Amino acid sequence: MENKRDRFKRIATRRMQNVLTEMNRLINCSNKNHYEYTEKDIQKMLKKLNEKIFELKNAFATKDKPTDFNF
Repeated sequence: MENKRDRFKRIATRRMQNVLTEMNRLINCSNKNHYEYTEKDIQKMLKKLNEKIFELKNAFATKDKPTDFNF
């Protein structure tokens, strides 16, 4: 039976690889020989990516933080 740590590693590895693959595909969109875009388009994309990175960091950071209340 798979423990929680092994399950996390298996699933997180696959999901990270999917994210990295899709980011590489997005990087391909930077080729101006094939695509046309504006600085505003890029800023909009980067803003959304940064928001998600912030959300990801917070999701993991808050899981281990103790509450402010102690006896």
